[in-house]
Amino acid sequence: MTPNHKYGQTEPAPVHVMPELAFDLSEGHPLPATLGQTESPVVLLPELAFDLSAAEPVPSLQMTLTLRPGATPGLVALDLFRLYAAVNQLELSEHGAGLIPDDASCESTTNDGTMRATFRPADPNGAANRLGMVVSAMSDALKYPSVVSCEAKVA
Repeated sequence: MTPNHKYGQTEPAPVHVMPELAFDLSEGHPLPATLGQTESPVVLLPELAFDLSAAEPVPSLQMTLTLRPGATPGLVALDLFRLYAAVNQLELSEHGAGLIPDDASCESTTNDGTMRATFRPADPNGAANRLGMVVSAMSDALKYPSVVSCEAKVA
């Protein structure tokens, strides 16, 4: 292949200046006197006062589980999922918005085989009453192979 040196080279050529092209977007109407100036009214809002100190703390559901000795981690995990689903369903049946595992939701002590799980309500309005109903509805209805006992309280 042989290169063509004619392409890519610049040569002077005559310049053609096009006539000015004007656009009239006002359609013949006079332009406003404030064109280019910003005019916006200032509206002062009334003072909004509120008190955060009177807010009640959001209750949470604390469950202390006693695990069966020799329970495998897989069985414990599966039972914890089942327990969460059941307790969450109880809270939903009380017209709540469900339970959310707390950020520091799990504490386990290997000495005595107990574990504590904490859940907070998604809707804090009326949560203390709903969680109280959840605790009373739990009683002996929640039995799982890896859990010997489950004590629940509203904290």
